[in-house]
Amino acid sequence: MVTLVLRWGGHVMIVSGLSKGVSTISLGGFLRNSGAERYLYLAPLLMAPFWEEVLMRGFLFQAFRGSYSALASTALIVGITALMHSDQFLQSWAAVVSISAITILQCFLRERTGNLWDCIICHLVFNSTAVLTSSLRRG
Repeated sequence: MVTLVLRWGGHVMIVSGLSKGVSTISLGGFLRNSGAERYLYLAPLLMAPFWEEVLMRGFLFQAFRGSYSALASTALIVGITALMHSDQFLQSWAAVVSISAITILQCFLRERTGNLWDCIICHLVFNSTAVLTSSLRRG
């Protein structure tokens, strides 16, 4: 639910003109093309939650937690996420806010539940709703 609120908040900032939107290659390809091939562009958006969460929350966050507090570990993960998504961070302050907030939420989920699936589902919902909100902005 929090993931949907974050996505909605980002959408509101963009459509109200407070910030510009960000389009990734995958999302742009999906929106520009028609027919069955357009769905090939969604594969990276839908697969990223699986490999990113295993790396970020499954490995790195847990490794940092071996030496640092939950807050410090989360801050390190936000920093690494900013580097991994630097193209989006440089384009829009709304992306900085929403991606950082979802990263903090995912670290909280990992810390609280110890379950990586919660993080994967959260990330999957966040990416999936990007397709919906981008389609709404376009249409």
